[in-house]
Amino acid sequence: MLYIYSHQPDIVYLVLSLFGEPLLPVPELIPEHKLLSDSEAKKAAAKFNVRLEDFPKIVESDPQAMALGAKPGQLVEIKRDDDGNKYSYYRYVVKG
Repeated sequence: MLYIYSHQPDIVYLVLSLFGEPLLPVPELIPEHKLLSDSEAKKAAAKFNVRLEDFPKIVESDPQAMALGAKPGQLVEIKRDDDGNKYSYYRYVVKG
């Protein structure tokens, strides 16, 4: 069976299932990713008193980075909601 999901207007996820179980991760389990503007990235770096390059890395070939059109040198915000505890973490885009 094939399921179709869409969380963003330009992106459609296709999920194959066998006996009702997904063969790949279900999109609802993928946290929201947002590509930050230069000014938002600078604010995030200032908040944590680090350089952009000091954030953990994400390669530009990562599926979520590709979906955002992220390029090396940009910062991605990943929003999580774990049992009602909402928080964000960040990844610096690198070549790869």
